Amino acid sequence: MAFSSDLNQYLKIVLTIILFLCINIIGNKSTIGYRLDLTHDRIYTLSKGTINIIDSMKEPLKITFYRSSKLFTGYPELESHGNLVRDMLYEYQALNPKMISITEIEPEPFSEQEDLAEKDGVGKISLGNGQAGYMGIVFNTQTEIKTTIPILNPKEQNSVEYDLSKAIYDLANPEIKTLGLMSGLPIMGVSRNGEAASKNRWAIYNLITNNFKTRLVSLDSEKIPDDIEVLLAIHPKGISEETQEAILGYVMQGGKLILFSDPLAETDPVTPDPSQPDVMPNLESNPVILLESLGISMGKNTVLGNKESAVQVNFSTPTGPRTIPYLPWFQIRNQSISDESLITKNLEIINLGTSGYFELTNNNIEKFKYESLLTVPEKTGSLKSFEIIETRNPEELANALQPLSRNAFIALRVMRNPSSGDRTNKKPINATLFADTDMLSDRFWLRTNPREKSRSIADNADLLVNMIDFYMGSEDLISLRSRGVIAKPFERVEKLRREVEQQFIDKQSLLKAKLDETEVRLKELQTESFQSNLFSQEEKSEIESFRKEQFRIRQELRSIQHDLYKNITTLESKIKIVNIFVIPLLIMSIGVTIGIFKPTRRLKLSGKID
Repeated sequence: MAFSSDLNQYLKIVLTIILFLCINIIGNKSTIGYRLDLTHDRIYTLSKGTINIIDSMKEPLKITFYRSSKLFTGYPELESHGNLVRDMLYEYQALNPKMISITEIEPEPFSEQEDLAEKDGVGKISLGNGQAGYMGIVFNTQTEIKTTIPILNPKEQNSVEYDLSKAIYDLANPEIKTLGLMSGLPIMGVSRNGEAASKNRWAIYNLITNNFKTRLVSLDSEKIPDDIEVLLAIHPKGISEETQEAILGYVMQGGKLILFSDPLAETDPVTPDPSQPDVMPNLESNPVILLESLGISMGKNTVLGNKESAVQVNFSTPTGPRTIPYLPWFQIRNQSISDESLITKNLEIINLGTSGYFELTNNNIEKFKYESLLTVPEKTGSLKSFEIIETRNPEELANALQPLSRNAFIALRVMRNPSSGDRTNKKPINATLFADTDMLSDRFWLRTNPREKSRSIADNADLLVNMIDFYMGSEDLISLRSRGVIAKPFERVEKLRREVEQQFIDKQSLLKAKLDETEVRLKELQTESFQSNLFSQEEKSEIESFRKEQFRIRQELRSIQHDLYKNITTLESKIKIVNIFVIPLLIMSIGVTIGIFKPTRRLKLSGKID
């Protein structure tokens, strides 16, 4: 009886395994169109916005994916990112297989495929040791319209869907949209001493006009033109109630707003009134009606100051010039820059100058949803504008610094709250607000040198271009979310690669030193004679000896490089075997053990009760 019971248990286990294998085989053959995303953050589940973009395609699209998969062996971050992009591309194709075709190309060194990658504008990714690989995408329509993502950066893994969908959307919608520019600052330049205004335009103005179709909008406008896709309002000082209502109406009807206001705009060219020398000029732009309607307030004539990240400035004192921290000018870095928003992706440093801050109010707040972009750093306090203007010693500002609420933001995005219950207006709301305008001026993000090319020292300009570019897309693009990161490289693999690679670099340096030494020696010999038969026997032996040594070291280098990939591949294979076979077998063994012994325990327990 016991033997028959045990036999039945084993038969059940065998039949379960057979059933499991059959289900997998049948599933692979017949349920190709069904997908189940079990990853954290649903990385492979495409957003509704992407589905709408793919569904609206009217022209077939050919996607060419260049990836140096062989060269990327041993670089887990690149391998993981390449696999993610490939899988995402096939998810796109699955949405509309008749309209999307995908070709994968391995551009091996010195091959025709590498020439094709270069021709298509795909950039190189340096791997060290003189090696470089490719990972980029080319999109082609039947009408020969082409766009390229030249380099797929693993650091931008959370924005893969957005980048792919944007490229497809831009191909399908080539029309140029208009950026409205409303400014109370001289960003277009000012004529000085006979010099044309164009000579001293802000770099940010040249940047946006070179990249976007721009139209000027007056500060006293009572209606925002209908053809404006995005309105960029910079320091709208003193704008009327009618203009604020016009901007609010534009936003509520689906227009997109980027607003830079400021409690103390240092770049405002207004000068004191000679008839009222004791009255400070107004340097504040605070559109109260507009902000309150969005559930936000900006501290009036209140400026942020930070001791830890303040910019060092030169200051003249009675004892001579000194370098001191100037609290109203400070940097914010990664901790205060949102890593979840597509607008602020990969930004590292933002320089601010006499910046203000926003706080949420209780006015209409239930209608909106807020996304923080730049938060106030820790150990930041507040200063009054007049304290900054009147101070003769910037060091005294540290004593004037007042504590600040933790619920303060330097920049935030405002959207419609989908759960607000307001069904009268279903149009989306898109507004991004900044409490600083000086951050756009050249001195806060650009270094210029007459002898050298200008270079960025902060990401201020990238932030503005990101915002405009983001809002220029459709609502489907704007709705896309930032995704989780799946690249979790194996630490042992990475450590092994670094160790062997360092050994390779050391040998390479030795070879280079020997080559340099020989070139000097050969040059000396060649000055004596250009004919090899005039070399002495000793010199010929020396050259021959070096050639043998050179050959030996090169062989050793090739052997080290071979061992590098061999060791990494072996370790990776072992890890894969553990993941694919050992762990499942271990789980299955536990299940079998429980299946065999659990009924026995039940029988013993039953016997005791009887």
